Amino acid sequence: MNYNDEVTVGLTEDDYIFGFYNFLKNLQNTGASLTITLDEEEGNMESLYNQLVFEQQIRYDTELYPD
Repeated sequence: MNYNDEVTVGLTEDDYIFGFYNFLKNLQNTGASLTITLDEEEGNMESLYNQLVFEQQIRYDTELYPD
């Protein structure tokens, strides 16, 4: 087991993804300048969040209705 495995044990995919989003948000709140690129276009933290929620809903729907 490497360090990354130890950190992510027990996390769901959503925990991991939104944890990383919160990490980016904290960086931004401390003054870091971030460049967000979504589908080859410049975005912002709000558009990133909306994209993550959209993808989360697709994962949920796919698990709920696999056919």
